[in-house]
Amino acid sequence: MRVRRPQPATAAAAAAPIAASRNRIFNAGPRAIVPLPPFGCRWTIYAGYRISIDRDATGESSQMKSARSRALIGIGVAIAITAIATVVYLGRDFLFSQVTEQSIEPEFVTPVGADGSLLNVEVGFPWTEPGYCDGQFQVKATESATQIRISPVTSRTDANLMCAGLGSNGKWATAPLSLRAPIGKRTVIRDGDRAVLPVFALTVMLPCRDAIDSQASPGAEQMPIFNEVALPKNVLQANRSGDADPSARLFAKSGLEVASRASFTLSVPDGWMGRVSIGWGNPAIRTMNLYVPSCGQTGLARPWLVFAGGFWVAEPACVPILVNSGTQQETVEIGIGMACPGQAQPPAGG
Repeated sequence: MRVRRPQPATAAAAAAPIAASRNRIFNAGPRAIVPLPPFGCRWTIYAGYRISIDRDATGESSQMKSARSRALIGIGVAIAITAIATVVYLGRDFLFSQVTEQSIEPEFVTPVGADGSLLNVEVGFPWTEPGYCDGQFQVKATESATQIRISPVTSRTDANLMCAGLGSNGKWATAPLSLRAPIGKRTVIRDGDRAVLPVFALTVMLPCRDAIDSQASPGAEQMPIFNEVALPKNVLQANRSGDADPSARLFAKSGLEVASRASFTLSVPDGWMGRVSIGWGNPAIRTMNLYVPSCGQTGLARPWLVFAGGFWVAEPACVPILVNSGTQQETVEIGIGMACPGQAQPPAGG
């Protein structure tokens, strides 16, 4: 049997551009696949020496195009996933957080620490919730030589975040504030309506060393309570204090007599906040709550100790003072610049 063998294709003919998408020359029989690097295409060699070249008009094989398409699709998917992840990460607060902001008007300013320096203070405001988070409240101050303007307190919470809750008395809370200089004689005002804010300590402990005298028993003009503290029976004269705080415009001087081993608290009722403050010691720090510890060893021989101080009021009033000792509580009315029921009017002056 004769076999006609075709003339081998020349290199020039193999390299020439082919307009059709495929140019195939078929011959029966087994075949082998041989790569041809110079042309980036695939040569299929049949037993009859006929050759099929799989490439398009650009000289790029279909297999290479398919691989490049798959690579481009993979890159596109990766870019899309990265973009989505970036948007979710950057916008997580917007997408997932439930932030609530509340603006609250301040009601008073209280010093931090027992020295009453009034450089680091707490700004008090109404707060009826059972607790709050550390760092939940922010407040700012604008200072001048004569004034300190206190901004509204901002309460910021996120429903999706857990925090170590701080207890509240269900009446008020405070926000920390650092001033550039002590309050001194400057007036503290609320920024919104320019109302003057009272400045006092919420709680002060009376130092035993501040006692100025001792005596065998309470004075004749004093009324003993629980046999631990003696408060004035009669109306006190109120004079101008010279304090810039209008809630402390008047001062009534009255010594506090304390049994040396007694421990109790004197408090101004919440409803009188901003109108009355009390204070004894050296110096007497104005406060809403005065805690008196047991003073067993003072160097003073007699059992009743005397402390200098008194009462500050905005206007003459019959002021209720709460006395708490252990489980005992009593309310005592103190006439400051005006008589309480059953008292004689105070002497003129002030």
